[in-house]
Amino acid sequence: MAVKALNPRLTIFQIVALQSFHYVMLGLIFEVNHVFLGSSLSLSCIFSPDAVKLNSVDGLADAFALILGQTINAVLLALIVEKVSDRTRARNGYNS
Repeated sequence: MAVKALNPRLTIFQIVALQSFHYVMLGLIFEVNHVFLGSSLSLSCIFSPDAVKLNSVDGLADAFALILGQTINAVLLALIVEKVSDRTRARNGYNS
C-alpha cells in the first residue's frame, strides 16, 4: 500500500471544526448549568483554571461541565476523523 500524502488543508479544517464544536458544546453545557443551578456565567469558566473551585456547588458543576465537554469532544474527534478517513479511502480506491 502506498503512503498517502498528508493534506494540510483537510487537517486545518478538522482542527477548526473540532475547536468550534468544543467551545459551542462547552457554552451550551455552561448555559444549562446557569439555567438549572443558577451558577455564574462568564468566559473565565471556560478559559481560566482558577474559576473551577471544588469547594462549592458552582465549582463542582463547572468541573462536571468541563469533564462532560471533554468527553463530548473525544466522541466528536472520533466521528469527524473517522468520517473524513472513510471518505478519503473511498475516493482513493482503498477497500479496507
